[in-house]
Amino acid sequence: MSKDRIIFLFGVWIILLPFLGFTMSIRKMLFIATGLCLCYFSYMIRKDYKKNDSPTPRV
Repeated sequence: MSKDRIIFLFGVWIILLPFLGFTMSIRKMLFIATGLCLCYFSYMIRKDYKKNDSPTPRV
């Protein structure tokens, strides 16, 4: 599964999370865990982007 798709699914998860009936403490922990995962995957995408972005040679 690509990182883009994982971030999209986390977005859907965040939309659905308030309606799933978890207690407030569990919901807070799930939001924090989801936020940390989003940060990690966005960092990995940025890292891949920088790795594939080759600078043009100057003459």
